[in-house]
Amino acid sequence: MFDPKAPIAALTQSPLITFAKMKGTQHPKTPLPPNIFAPQRRNSRGVDLSNTTHSNELSKQIKEVVSQAPWEVGSIINGVVDAQGEAQDMLSPRDYAEKIGKRYRATDEQINMAYRSALQAAPAWRARSAADRAALLDKVADLLEKNLPQLVAYCMLEGGKILADGIDEVREAVDFCRYYAAQAQDLLGTPVQLKGYTWARQFS
Repeated sequence: MFDPKAPIAALTQSPLITFAKMKGTQHPKTPLPPNIFAPQRRNSRGVDLSNTTHSNELSKQIKEVVSQAPWEVGSIINGVVDAQGEAQDMLSPRDYAEKIGKRYRATDEQINMAYRSALQAAPAWRARSAADRAALLDKVADLLEKNLPQLVAYCMLEGGKILADGIDEVREAVDFCRYYAAQAQDLLGTPVQLKGYTWARQFS
């Protein structure tokens, strides 16, 4: 567009024609989807919904999860689900007549137990290095990806989301975990010299 001598035919040519001439070869500077954020982190895995084999398999897995409803959920304290307190029906926002389970409101005692548990765990967590914390975030990301069909089913039933939006929600969570894991490694792993407004030497 900035070259007045460029022929109109070249400017208006469909990119699909150019792609066809490449005969499906990948441009050497175009990374594959898993590597678009490399070397900092791995991209979240997507689902090609235009591929009937992939979409049908995902739909089958989601139906298997949905068939397990209704569910019961409660407070998680020290890694254990404690289903006490007042029970409330969970209704799907896509259809308020669809009961998907029960949730138990946290009691005052459960809240105090969770608080005491967090206080006890704080010193050990504080002593963990940035690398250890980053490794945990990466592990969470891998687990989210591994359980994508189950989480998408929850997004659809409890959040009223369509299939594509449910997939995007899980992928965003995976990307957040890997992004902050990478940031922790880069910014907190070793001291970083900063320049203040007074040009004094500062270290984070």
